[in-house]
Amino acid sequence: MAMAVSCTKIKHCPSVYKLTLPLYTQGTPDTLAVGDTLWFNADFSDTLTDFANENSYLHLENFDFQCGFGISKIDSTVAQHNNINTMDIINGIGTVQSVLFSNGFVYNNIFFLYQEHRYKLKFGLVPKVKGVFYIGFFSWLDTGYDLDFNTDCKGNEEMLIYCSTNNDGDNNRYLLLGSPDLLFIHAIETPDGSGVGYWKQGSYCFAAK
Repeated sequence: MAMAVSCTKIKHCPSVYKLTLPLYTQGTPDTLAVGDTLWFNADFSDTLTDFANENSYLHLENFDFQCGFGISKIDSTVAQHNNINTMDIINGIGTVQSVLFSNGFVYNNIFFLYQEHRYKLKFGLVPKVKGVFYIGFFSWLDTGYDLDFNTDCKGNEEMLIYCSTNNDGDNNRYLLLGSPDLLFIHAIETPDGSGVGYWKQGSYCFAAK
């Protein structure tokens, strides 16, 4: 994949970059009927704020953010992380591809459409069964990978990529906090109860009835 990177307002070579990718839903419904569709959208510039370096900027052309999301059914004492049998995914703009890992988890990898210096995405989630669901976004680049994407700098850089759904909205967080799976709640939330872990993953919750 072709990729071009340039830095604006950065007079040195940082070792860490931190980006936030904005996602939006059409409304913030907390309840859907089985068979209804919850749409997620993204449409953002290829010039992104770097929050790790005094709000400088990165210009990323056709960059693979290596983003994805997991869907967990959280209405029992042990959350289910395999959404193949519980949720259909509709591709609209860009592509979402589901991958089943050996641990039984399903990760849904996101491939943005890059067009006219913008990254675009549209996909729908269609619940096939009743239940309460948690959606959390992530980037594989946020798991300790070192990159050498800025040829103007020597050495590798670390890229931290987070997603923000509806401008870090609440997105029905109460459904997560009401889950009987306390271990899953603790894995998502922060010990101080501030919810930083929830927003860091661009989380969204809804019930299907």
